[in-house]
Amino acid sequence: MNWYELVKRYVWDDNATPFFIGVGKLNAYQARKELFVYVLFLGNLFAIISIYILAEAGKRPDFLAIVKAIYALSVLGGAVAFGVTKHPKIALFCASAPVVVLIEISGFGSYPDLGTIDRYLIIGLTCVWLFYAIREIAISRALPHMPDAGDDRSTHTR
Repeated sequence: MNWYELVKRYVWDDNATPFFIGVGKLNAYQARKELFVYVLFLGNLFAIISIYILAEAGKRPDFLAIVKAIYALSVLGGAVAFGVTKHPKIALFCASAPVVVLIEISGFGSYPDLGTIDRYLIIGLTCVWLFYAIREIAISRALPHMPDAGDDRSTHTR
């Protein structure tokens, strides 16, 4: 088995998950696959974040730590709900996560041990995540009106 072929097959397939194609050119199959990859990313990320924040809140239970834990768990639940329903309002809630991360990293003196380059790298990656979350909102809004994979309007070539 070739690692590259497995990744290409399950994550980056030109027909199933064309990440750089406009939302209007996607068919329903492609949109559902892209939403699945987004939900998988978001769910795993916030499962890890939830465990970390709950562990930190257990060490020093203050109000802010409890609020962070509740928010992280709600985004994890939102990711699961979005994966099941693909509803645009849930996608909008999930898109609040990169905004909250940007506020947490860039403001309020959080994470004083984080180096300048590390902080800018995290801010840059979070901005990319925010733009991708906005795309996922657009996909979830357009999904009910997208053609099926067998429809002649959905033929897609790069």
